[in-house]
Amino acid sequence: MGLDIYLRWNGVTAEEKQAQYRATPGEGGPVGYLRSSYNGGGFNTWCRNNMQVSGFYHIFGYDGEKEVAVDDGSGDEDQEGFYPDWDQAARRTHELIERVPSLPKLLLMSVGSPVTPPGMEHPDSKDILPAYAEEAARWQERHGSPQDEDDEWTAYSSWQGTFFPRKPVTVRAVMWGDANGIRGRASAYLVIEDETAHDWYLAALYDTLRFIEFGREKNGWLVWSS
Repeated sequence: MGLDIYLRWNGVTAEEKQAQYRATPGEGGPVGYLRSSYNGGGFNTWCRNNMQVSGFYHIFGYDGEKEVAVDDGSGDEDQEGFYPDWDQAARRTHELIERVPSLPKLLLMSVGSPVTPPGMEHPDSKDILPAYAEEAARWQERHGSPQDEDDEWTAYSSWQGTFFPRKPVTVRAVMWGDANGIRGRASAYLVIEDETAHDWYLAALYDTLRFIEFGREKNGWLVWSS
């Protein structure tokens, strides 16, 4: 689940739309696609945690009340789109890019209340380390050595938790957050030290600039899909 942003313009073809649907988050700017997942690793969440702004909502100045009826020529009816100020969006993106080098190499990870699949139970404290070793062994069997530099996965989640197969992580702090977990239980937050903490998000900001350049060229509008 997440926020998907599609660029539309007069005369967009079915093939151009398909290129957007196939695009990878963080690399879809040149074809007119942006995305922020609804989780702790999403672009908007990173912006809120590190920049104190609401990500793509801030960059494009999105306001649902300013959506207007649009027609891209495809024959679809009842379409609505949002026309951003492209110059302002580019300026805001550059401002965020300039701030990235000064950020501490830290990630903030939310640890919410677990959701247990039917018929399964989470391990108790004495079984945590064996459960971790079992999950790590399954990962290595599927993907090879966790130290493989070609392995793009730095972290992944399953119903049992979040795992870091490529390298150990340094947890600098464990802190309580607001009581916004399932059934009102408080969430915890991990402060993790990571030299690559902001690399993907910086690349996503540059991809946003490519999206903006493409949008300005096409005189397009945004379809804000959440």
